[in-house]
Amino acid sequence: MGHRVRTHKWIDGVLSFKDILFDSFDDAVTFAKTKSGHHVKIYDNESQLVHEETITENSDNTYA
Repeated sequence: MGHRVRTHKWIDGVLSFKDILFDSFDDAVTFAKTKSGHHVKIYDNESQLVHEETITENSDNTYA
């Protein structure tokens, strides 16, 4: 495992999260920028936080 993207999103007043695994940091960042969610964090293979940002909702309102 290279990097893990964790997306956070409020759904009906409940904070939900989802983890998605990627081989590279670049792939993880690319994915994170294309999905909706209120907050995204990327962790390396040692579970260290390496990137964090807030994203706006996409028009299709899908959840990663």
